[in-house]
Amino acid sequence: MVWAATAVAGLGILGTAGWLVFGPEDDPVRERRYRAESACLFTGDQGLRGPAAVPVWAGMQRASAQTRVQVTYLAAIGAPTAQNAATYLGGLLQQQCDLLIAVDEAPVTAVTAVAAKYPKQRFVVVGGAATAANVAVVDGAEGAVYALLTDQFEE
Repeated sequence: MVWAATAVAGLGILGTAGWLVFGPEDDPVRERRYRAESACLFTGDQGLRGPAAVPVWAGMQRASAQTRVQVTYLAAIGAPTAQNAATYLGGLLQQQCDLLIAVDEAPVTAVTAVAAKYPKQRFVVVGGAATAANVAVVDGAEGAVYALLTDQFEE
């Protein structure tokens, strides 16, 4: 009886080892190799769910797939004021995004207020006004944002 239990245990170990060695292959890892450049979206407190942010983010994602530029976003959580948004904007500026796109009233106001202090930073405001040489204006359509990013980051 002991030998039967040992045989069953041995077969179990051999079966497990065989499955681990010869079992189903894992799917190949799919990774996207990004370029060193980045575009950052700065939104109001609704983040990517905000009605103005949805098409902008979609355009940024499409452009990222085309150009391999990394895209990220940050939402200004809290009071929808330019002063509150300026706090979050400071964090984005430290990330050194190559292109910073602002959407929603508070982020756009914060960007237009400080853009001249950061002449090397490229800003884009959705639905705002260009207040400095480094600020461009784009409408919030997905296609317009896609075109802007693919033009900015041509290979």
